[in-house]
Amino acid sequence: MVATVHDVAREAGVGASTVSRVVRGDKYVSPDTQARVLAAIQRLGYRPDQAARAIRTGSSSAAGYVVPDITNPVFGPIFRAVEARLAGRGYSLLLAHSGGDPAHEADAIASLRARRVDGLLISVQDERAPHLADVVARYPTVLLDRLIEGSKADVVRSDHSAGMNAAVEHLANLEHRRIALLTAANHQYAVRARTESFRDAGKRCGVACTVRNIDSAISTPRALRIARAILSAKRRPSALLIANTPVLYAVLTVAQQRQLDIPGDLSLVVCDDLHLCQVYRPPLSVIQRDFDQLGACAADVLLARLGDRTAEPADVVLPTRFVARGSTGPAPADLN
Repeated sequence: MVATVHDVAREAGVGASTVSRVVRGDKYVSPDTQARVLAAIQRLGYRPDQAARAIRTGSSSAAGYVVPDITNPVFGPIFRAVEARLAGRGYSLLLAHSGGDPAHEADAIASLRARRVDGLLISVQDERAPHLADVVARYPTVLLDRLIEGSKADVVRSDHSAGMNAAVEHLANLEHRRIALLTAANHQYAVRARTESFRDAGKRCGVACTVRNIDSAISTPRALRIARAILSAKRRPSALLIANTPVLYAVLTVAQQRQLDIPGDLSLVVCDDLHLCQVYRPPLSVIQRDFDQLGACAADVLLARLGDRTAEPADVVLPTRFVARGSTGPAPADLN
């Protein structure tokens, strides 16, 4: 038997109107009441009648999430966390893939808007794309680890400086004096934050820091060429910090081909704790952020915006931390 709003109301000991207010994210419902209603929804498996609700309220009870690269393992756990949080409030989540192309991204956003989604979550490829200012000005939008200058969009981002500073200090204490950061093109907040922190930490620790900005949508053959060039240079870095997934795979491939020992010949730090980092041997040192926390927080911010469109924009900054594993060791004497 399908649970109704009245079943949930009886289970939670509230009125049906209170259940409806919780489902639509009304901020004036007390935390205790909200918790009881959400628990009743979970126990009974209640699903709001979205078609009836859309007719009655003009709301589709759906949100859209736009990502630049659906194959990037960062976005999967974020999507799952967003979807789980929104489902608890009766919202569905539609995923759109831009392929790293701003024009395709604009089309994807337009398609989601045509489906009358109530709000958007966006991990943009290029914050300078001309269509974004209009989107964030007109629609409830949460930017995930991105910043658009001059916009009033809600933002959930990571404090990349904390993890990066700790990683560089760790490598400096291991006597590394030439370190390179391999990261995406400089059109995203995360890239700028990591790069600035990397350079500042290098100066403070007396380390020569090189930044290589690489298109995150590069092909596998090009990523392999980049990795070979870096690892065959006469005065190659003794340690790499990698914030570009295709290049990470390429560096590991080339290191194996050249029989470079990790960390004996080359130390590695990855800017995100991908599943590969935990199962690779040796396990890879990482700058870690909590994807579940990032997704859940972004969903909460969007729900709050849908509940009150006049509130001041949110800017939530979540922590990062460095986790040392087996891929970082003392710098080889011949590279210092």
